[in-house]
Amino acid sequence: MNLFAQKSDKLTRASEVEIPDKIKHRISTSIPALDDAFGGGLVRGSVTLFGGEPGVGKSTLLIQLLDAMSNHGSKCVYDSAEEAMEQLKMMYQRVNATGDFLLGPFSEVGELATAVEEYKADLLVVDSIQGFHVKEVDARVGSPTQLKESCNNLIRFAKDHTIALIVICQYTKEGGFRGPKDLEHNVDIVGNLTTGKDPDKYRVLMFSKNRFGPTQRAKHIPWLSKEGRYDLDPKAIIETVEQARVPLIQAPKAGGRIHMGQETAPAMDHVQLIAHELRAYREPTNALFLSIVSSIRAKYGPFRIGETDHAVFGMTRDKFKTILAFLAHDHAFTCQSQDPVIIGVV
Repeated sequence: MNLFAQKSDKLTRASEVEIPDKIKHRISTSIPALDDAFGGGLVRGSVTLFGGEPGVGKSTLLIQLLDAMSNHGSKCVYDSAEEAMEQLKMMYQRVNATGDFLLGPFSEVGELATAVEEYKADLLVVDSIQGFHVKEVDARVGSPTQLKESCNNLIRFAKDHTIALIVICQYTKEGGFRGPKDLEHNVDIVGNLTTGKDPDKYRVLMFSKNRFGPTQRAKHIPWLSKEGRYDLDPKAIIETVEQARVPLIQAPKAGGRIHMGQETAPAMDHVQLIAHELRAYREPTNALFLSIVSSIRAKYGPFRIGETDHAVFGMTRDKFKTILAFLAHDHAFTCQSQDPVIIGVV
């Protein structure tokens, strides 16, 4: 029964609308940081679109998620249209999984829905939507039509049977989801997994859309690169979040180093701090402190940094040139070729 689609033939006061207990009580992921990211756990019948660059660790994270949930009593299914069952079992062993969740070989949506309905699963993971098709649709696998119909059929199935659904979606070379924009509009949650500044140490999970919880809150999950798995211990995740907070830029001292978060550059014997600004911005859920050293230059003679006169941290060279142009236009600041400039944004 679709608990999300109980229709009424009249207008109803918001205070009188009741939420069924089955939906009200969320499914715990058994991983506190992920429960927090989802807004208190997974909502039954919710659909999450999950993406990331190839090899970033999407499948590994979700295999470990299913392992944790199945070890705490949830009935979970991982269905892959890309990998054979034996390959999934190798990933299962690599992450030291012990949970008794099911692996699926299906690529046709109807066949998958029948098997999952019979099992009465709490959570279904589909990897990836580009490999699935609806047999009634006359279009090739991976085409925009098949992507749209496969995703819409899975969404209807998840809501009809109040099953939490996570759909892995491939990225384009530009870094967006591959497929119609409808995919993002029709789901409840959109999550992205990235490598962050230190790909050997952690992965960054962030939701850009969440109908049932917060958005734009980055969760830094420790990545054990030598073992090819995540450290999902709550203490490890909290510590990584703390380590990922980059300190503010420190003003340079003669003969010392210029500290820009985790980056450093040689300081000059004679320096002039042209502009140093600290601003605080309020994101939807987090306060963001931005420290900018907009220009540092030598007062006496040339000073070279490596093969060039300039050092840039936290921005592209094009943006750097734009800032120099604004300084020259608005502040009568001229930068000669021998004047080194250091710009850092943290």
